[in-house]
Amino acid sequence: MRVLDFEHCPTPDSLVAEHVALPESRPSDRAFVRLNMISSADGGSAVTGLSGGLGNREDHAVFNALRANADVVLVGLGTVEAEHYRPPADPHLQIYVIADRPETSGDAALFESGRATLV
Repeated sequence: MRVLDFEHCPTPDSLVAEHVALPESRPSDRAFVRLNMISSADGGSAVTGLSGGLGNREDHAVFNALRANADVVLVGLGTVEAEHYRPPADPHLQIYVIADRPETSGDAALFESGRATLV
């Protein structure tokens, strides 16, 4: 019989930190890109049109930890519009919005902030 030793189990915070830690060696000749996404068991990427409803507390912790260490966030225009993206709290973080059309109907403050670029 196996006995679990909960006293020596990693904490949720330490698991998140370990999961999002940057590797010791990264390419110096190109960008280092990370992808974070969640989907439902049937492959869906939204619940009632929003991606935020799919994740739990731990998923959101990973999402926030990855964002905290990012220089740039790539996000689709549909997500920007549906999730009502606003300028990021981190003054150094830039958002590149991937779009298939030049006009936007998202929150004007995001694009007026100079912190979002339509790609």
